[in-house]
Amino acid sequence: MGVSLAILQNRSYLFYWLAAWASALGDLVFTVGVSWMITQTFHSGVIMGTFLLIMGAVRSAFMLFGGVLVDRMSPMRLMKVSLLARAVMMGLLMIVSANSSLSVWMLDVLAAVFGVVDAFFMPTASAARQRLVTEEYYTQSNSLLMVAGQVSVIVGPVVGSFLIGLGGGQLLYGTIAAMFVLSLGLLNLVRLRPPADSKSETEPPAAKKEPPSFTADLREGLQYVLRTPLLLVSISSAMLVNAGISVLTVALPFLAADMNAGVEGFGIMSSGIGIGGAIGAVVFTLWMIKRPTPQMNLTACLLEGLAVLSLFWVHNVWVAAVVLAFTGVTTTAINILAPSVNQSIIPEELFGRVISVMMLAMGGMIPISQAFSGFLIDQVNAHQVFLYGGLLEACAALLALFAPSVRAYGKISGSK
Repeated sequence: MGVSLAILQNRSYLFYWLAAWASALGDLVFTVGVSWMITQTFHSGVIMGTFLLIMGAVRSAFMLFGGVLVDRMSPMRLMKVSLLARAVMMGLLMIVSANSSLSVWMLDVLAAVFGVVDAFFMPTASAARQRLVTEEYYTQSNSLLMVAGQVSVIVGPVVGSFLIGLGGGQLLYGTIAAMFVLSLGLLNLVRLRPPADSKSETEPPAAKKEPPSFTADLREGLQYVLRTPLLLVSISSAMLVNAGISVLTVALPFLAADMNAGVEGFGIMSSGIGIGGAIGAVVFTLWMIKRPTPQMNLTACLLEGLAVLSLFWVHNVWVAAVVLAFTGVTTTAINILAPSVNQSIIPEELFGRVISVMMLAMGGMIPISQAFSGFLIDQVNAHQVFLYGGLLEACAALLALFAPSVRAYGKISGSK
């Protein structure tokens, strides 16, 4: 461990980081802007929910296909195509908004297109990061990207609301398109190192083989997951951890209401999460962990679960804000350590397929948990929901820490 920003001397990583910043800001401005446009145009929660549902369902449906394609093609090429598709959609929306208002079918098409684009972009971005830096920089690489994400979360809503007030939909969509084009231009300056299994120029070419089918490629990725105990533990524990922490989204406003804190109290507590996340991102950027381990990640999950659980006894807004700031730090740690460990243990030639399986499994628990949390709140109260969510996360992390594959990690020479 040490303090260093030498990673920014890697020009390809620097350009990738700036591209990720522009893309993340574009995504956040898009989310805020479109949400507000739907609210103002239709005044319908059903239309808003349908928009998000279509986007999430399409993303899940295409995620595995995206993972297979990532392993067959250049990650940079797929990222550029994804950004170009987003920019084109924003350009079309800018033209449409100049002549008419958004219709429901336009929103449905937009949600479906962005769902497909995300299904390719998410595993592609993870695969590209694996070939941008060497293993000792994985944690710092993900930390800097987390800084970009946290800043975008803070700046995005402000920029989106300002653009809508200044010039309406045309200015909003045009600016978002420009952000995606800027990201695309920066990615053109990025050079990834060759895959680890690529042939050298002096090595004789192998006999040409027919490329495997899509199902064969997908089966290979699934088989790798199933025969790798550490990945199975990571996926199963992450599903439960995500289910536990996702109660925050649903239960936090009800916690503020139970405390009679009003919207101001809700804002204070929500800000605690953001402040903690920003602090965590900066700390992990400066404090470079060269060899992240599953134990580190699961310990962060355990601490996060205990923090969520402790909200059961909290009845003061400022105390809750401090606890939530701590969860912001632990969430950032998890979002940095988990991808870093995955980048270390998953072979580059299988990374897209394996990570797409993991994303699909882990992300699928979040809407289920949030729906169940909403049901529980109507039956009990927000404090008890935090108790159950925290217990679930803490117990899942604690059990995973004692799994043989986790305990054996790094003890055998060459093990991952």
